[in-house]
Amino acid sequence: MPIMTSDQWFSNPVTGMRMRMTVLPHQTAGRSFVAEYSYQAGRGKTAFPPHLHPNTTETFEILKGNARCLVGSEERPVKAGETIVLPANVAHIHPWSDGDEPILARQTAVCDPPDEAGLVAALQAAITIFGLANAGKVHPNGRPGLLQLALLAHGTIPQTYLGAVPKAVQTVATGAVSIVSRVTGERFAYPEYGIVTDAGIELPEDFKFAV
Repeated sequence: MPIMTSDQWFSNPVTGMRMRMTVLPHQTAGRSFVAEYSYQAGRGKTAFPPHLHPNTTETFEILKGNARCLVGSEERPVKAGETIVLPANVAHIHPWSDGDEPILARQTAVCDPPDEAGLVAALQAAITIFGLANAGKVHPNGRPGLLQLALLAHGTIPQTYLGAVPKAVQTVATGAVSIVSRVTGERFAYPEYGIVTDAGIELPEDFKFAV
């Protein structure tokens, strides 16, 4: 299977998002990853719900455009050339486009202590959602159905949690629903959408979602 290069982009036609991976967790011994992403003008606020990472700090450098992000209960503007840090264990939404032009942002996630499996899971969940969106298997807000969403959520615990639900409740509830998800055919990762491995992101020969 071919390995995705750092100049290739995943795209999500539903949310207007594009993303590429420039540094993967296995390249940093599980300490961090770096990605760049863009949103079309005025898009991105509802692409992902508020969430938090207990041990990971995320830094976002806005390379182009005007953005906003959610930190705790506060929305904050971030302009091109500015950087914002989202602390560990604080609910947030990543910067989205705020205005009539697209944004381009660089995301750096640093995990302390290192957690390669957790960082890989977070990236894999994102890749799976990109694939589902291109396959027409998400709702108009860009999110998959309940069974698939529960499976993805459970697979990213304890690296990532939803911001508004107690962690223990999430662990139990998503675990229970994910059992049903596997029976009905949902998976955390699909070879046809891309798989994160120690060698990089493996893609099928006929992969069409990265340009």
